[in-house]
Amino acid sequence: MERVQRNETNGGEKENRGVKRKRCGKKTRVHKVSGCALCEKKESSYWYKNTDTGERDICNTCYSKQRAVEIAPPNGCALCERKESSYWFKNTDTGERNICRTCYQKQRAVEMAPPNGCTKCERKESSHWYKNTETGEKDICDTCYQKQRAVEMAPPNGCALCEKKESSQWNKNIDTGETDICKTCYNKHRRAPPNGCVISVWHWCTNTETGEIDICNTCYRQ
Repeated sequence: MERVQRNETNGGEKENRGVKRKRCGKKTRVHKVSGCALCEKKESSYWYKNTDTGERDICNTCYSKQRAVEIAPPNGCALCERKESSYWFKNTDTGERNICRTCYQKQRAVEMAPPNGCTKCERKESSHWYKNTETGEKDICDTCYQKQRAVEMAPPNGCALCEKKESSQWNKNIDTGETDICKTCYNKHRRAPPNGCVISVWHWCTNTETGEIDICNTCYRQ
């Protein structure tokens, strides 16, 4: 009888082992009625324990900020003396973790730069280096690459309003349906009221008498 029971037990264990576990999905935001003890935020992906009260009422954002201050070196970053950083990198000269994220990324940008800098502007620092289609090397800085893209994406006749041929972004023309409105002209006209002033359209302010946004920036200052 004992042998039979053991076999049944073993068989049951094998059946359980065969069951696939559910994969953990995307982190859900947990709602807390009382909110964070530091910023009063009511939603966070994870709640951390408060060392003062013993309750889990510190949101993920505030905890990360606290940790950044706690793990910071006494004298701050060795390059910029900054005392806060989301992560501290190892200093190759001293072996200590006293290089902030910003300075580390700047160092990396210089290290990754081509020997002669950018082929167009000779700049030696860039957040990212792009491939040169002519040489096949990564020697185009981010600024020059964005300018190239702006020219390549530009409509043949330039902007429909100002005829400008370069823009960081091109927007759709509601009259023709083509993407031939430059970013500057788009920002000027996108918030303009139907019967508003057409002299200055950089920014529109609220009319205190009517409550509508139909006062141009120039008239508002006057």
